[in-house]
Amino acid sequence: RRPPRSTLFPYTTLFRSETRPTMSADQSLQDRDFGRILLIKPSSLGDVIHALPVLHGLRLRYPNAHIAWLVARSFAPLIANHPDLDELIEFDRRRFGRVGRSLSVTADFIRFLRRLGRERFDLAIDMQGLFRSGFFARASRARTRVGFSDARELAWLFHTHKRSEEHTSELQSH
Repeated sequence: RRPPRSTLFPYTTLFRSETRPTMSADQSLQDRDFGRILLIKPSSLGDVIHALPVLHGLRLRYPNAHIAWLVARSFAPLIANHPDLDELIEFDRRRFGRVGRSLSVTADFIRFLRRLGRERFDLAIDMQGLFRSGFFARASRARTRVGFSDARELAWLFHTHKRSEEHTSELQSH
């Protein structure tokens, strides 16, 4: 059995030049400096824990960056005091599951999305690979949005840069 993708996410090689075919090599992420970074791994206890090395790797690579993590409210206490994390953005999955069925919930969700957009992130990393997480990456208004090339539920539509499964295995050898 393969380890979960989040444990293999290539934080050490995340910023190589693999991009959409329309992007040129000089638009590589490898040498870019990001000041505001958003990690998107909202749910699943195991996935959140396995994503912690990504947070640490980003902190090592960008020691002065502001790093935020969008996570489900139920998992927020697990990472709330992590020394590599500057901000926790809680997503109330249970409440927001009623979007469209409750006017007040829909209004709260719109306010949540607006807040996300006002954060002015330079980089959003979708580590979930689902429509919802890709949508949040786009809602963050980050110009650079990285996700898995095999993302499900059309999440790839929201990404500007994609990482393939082949590149995720590079961590196993490090």
